Parts: sequence; C-alpha cells; structure tokens
Amino acid sequence: MAKSNHIPVFLPIELRFLNLIETYREGLRAYLEETGIRLHKDSHHLNSSQVACPNLFWPLYNFAEPESNVEAHGFGPDEFLSWEYEKVLDWRERTNFDLFLEHKSGAKTSLEFIYTEESFGSAPENERQYRKSGDIYVPA
Repeated sequence: MAKSNHIPVFLPIELRFLNLIETYREGLRAYLEETGIRLHKDSHHLNSSQVACPNLFWPLYNFAEPESNVEAHGFGPDEFLSWEYEKVLDWRERTNFDLFLEHKSGAKTSLEFIYTEESFGSAPENERQYRKSGDIYVPA
C-alpha cells in the first residue's frame, strides 16, 4: 500500500469537545456523559469518525421534522423506536456500532462510519476468528 499523504489535524486533547458542532455541543456533550459514552482517544482529530456520526445524526434525530428522516434515509416519518450511539449488540464480540436504529417494524439498522481509515479490521485469519464468525455473526 502506498504511503498516505494524510496530514493529521487535531485539537489539543482537552479541547476535543470543540469537535462537536457548536449549535448542539452542550446537549450532545450532556448526552454522552449521561449515557457513559467515552470519546475515543483520537476524538480530538478533526477527521474523527466517532465525532462525525453524532455531528451528522444528532440534529436529525433531535430537532428535525420527521419528514427529514424520509429524505435522509428513505425511512417513514416516526418509524424509529429508538436510536443509540456506540451501541454494542453482543458483548462477546465487542463491536461498537457508531449508530444503531431500532424500527417500529422490528428491523434494526447498524451504521459504522469509515471516514478516513486506511484499513478495516486487523484480526488474523485463524480458527478463533472462524469460530467467532460461526458463533456470533452467522446467527445475528
């Protein structure tokens, strides 16, 4: 793989919450603290996928008219029962999904932001990974 020309751009770690959209920052910060969601160690980077997700969806699910969800996702108005950031569906597997939606129909949608990452997953191909696939992913 060719070397990336990516130049890391980041805020000082103590200012990481400035990475949240100013209009919604206090409400979103309160939500994160209230739910115990910890920002990743690199959330102060201006290209943080963990921060991009709530910056995009927090206004949509908290303040937009229901019809906005139709335009943004193709889902019907008031179709969601719940939504959650950093949702872990299976604690044995331990994947945090950036956004999890539960629909009134019973359907579930899990979103994972891949913003500027150069790779996805680094687990070795071995028997443990194959068992994990059969025990966890296939039934899900």
